[in-house]
Amino acid sequence: MWFSSLGAIAPSDFKGMNMKKKNSKKFIYRVLFVIFLSMFLIASGLMAYDWYKEYKAQKQFEDLSNLTQDDTNKENDESGESESVEDEKTDFEALGIEIPEKYLDWEAIQGENPHIYAWLCIPGTDIDYPIIQHPDDARYYLRRDIYGQDSTAGCIFTEFYNEKDFTDLNTVIYGHNMRNGTMFASLHNYENLGFFEEYPYVYIYLPTGVLVYEVFAAYEGGDQHLLFSYDSTTPATFQSYLDAVFSIRDMGAHFRDGLEVTGEDHIISLSTCVRGEATSRYLVQAVLINEESLSEEVMSD
Repeated sequence: MWFSSLGAIAPSDFKGMNMKKKNSKKFIYRVLFVIFLSMFLIASGLMAYDWYKEYKAQKQFEDLSNLTQDDTNKENDESGESESVEDEKTDFEALGIEIPEKYLDWEAIQGENPHIYAWLCIPGTDIDYPIIQHPDDARYYLRRDIYGQDSTAGCIFTEFYNEKDFTDLNTVIYGHNMRNGTMFASLHNYENLGFFEEYPYVYIYLPTGVLVYEVFAAYEGGDQHLLFSYDSTTPATFQSYLDAVFSIRDMGAHFRDGLEVTGEDHIISLSTCVRGEATSRYLVQAVLINEESLSEEVMSD
């Protein structure tokens, strides 16, 4: 027997107390298991839903890219107004630059969404998307698809601070760094120097022709708004910005040797997020090399 100030405790009573403790522990373990299982299922469901939305968004862009002209329209476009485009392609081929063929049906594409005004293609990446701009809400397409529905993938877009004819000295184009590799995720390919050197050209298709850009810089920068933080309204102030870019000494930054970019040029700045770094952006910048393709009428204005 065991004795205490409270009296004797029989061995059978002690055994019963141990059983109660074990049952209590089992109950707690079961409750915790149910809680953790529920959390896992909820997290898995949310992740699956996000992946589905990303897939749905990508499918929309793929369907949109299929809005190409039939052979008859291609033949019509290869005469008349498209003759200068074909001549330009021939000029680039002589320089070893091959413009990817795209016969975009702009009437059909803009019938899906009139805010679409250009198409962006970067060889060596998965970037082959329309460029879109809302006339009144600068960030409208940050979290919306081409039909204005909520979407984590958003769209490739510019803000209305930029003109849609690419005559601004710096046109900033935004896109998300999606986990499934879509949108602007493959801009990060330019972190590899070999890729940077092998794929130097970016193509923007307009209803009036093709703009060809050469990538001159790829680097990680801050999250400041490029158009508000740096004055790109005059060649002189824009030159100051370019000087700051070329002064970057980050080991991960890449610059194209022998390619001169001045305040008189027109560039695009492709901007996307850096995973795990909320205040950083990865920038790929390219300079227009067929300046003559910009509308002379617009430039004169």
